[in-house]
Amino acid sequence: MTALASLTGAALASWDFCPAGQTKAPCGTTNQRCGPERAASATPRFHLQDATCGMNDPNGPFYDPNHALYHLFYQDHIGRPVPETFPQGFEGPSWGHAVSPDMVRWAHSPVALWNGEHWYDVHALFTGSATVVNGEAFLVFPGVCDLYPPSGKIPGCRYGYTFGVARPSEPSDPFLTNWTKSELNPVMNDTF
Repeated sequence: MTALASLTGAALASWDFCPAGQTKAPCGTTNQRCGPERAASATPRFHLQDATCGMNDPNGPFYDPNHALYHLFYQDHIGRPVPETFPQGFEGPSWGHAVSPDMVRWAHSPVALWNGEHWYDVHALFTGSATVVNGEAFLVFPGVCDLYPPSGKIPGCRYGYTFGVARPSEPSDPFLTNWTKSELNPVMNDTF
């Protein structure tokens, strides 16, 4: 359990409070505790919560038999700022990530997938799925590449959405902390 607890450098996640310490600085890999804090009275008491208590749809839960750990991804209502060369309007959600040995005690990993790394997911990553093939995990996610209704100004993004795939950067890491988006992305574009 020590390794799991040290994943975040803090105690295991709890269900009855929202951690303090959010900042108003832009969200990104160096600032993952950003965004508004939810009042403690509005937080669920028996559900996993993200760091800002703005957790949305669960995505791609799976059990990793190689490391005997459960992984849960979720829409996290934080996102990287959208470059000015793209239509402005919203940023995020991205995909948060939590790990558990027993589905009772959870540790938060860093954000697994951020929006804005590529044109095909510049605005957000919506609800997707996970699969394990030959012992290796893969995440499948819809990327939001335009506003709604779409502007039609981004090639490959006629309807506003694409689909991408990511896999662990270091499959030997038991916590599958870092994820890499495929060079073949988007695996499907012009979708809605």
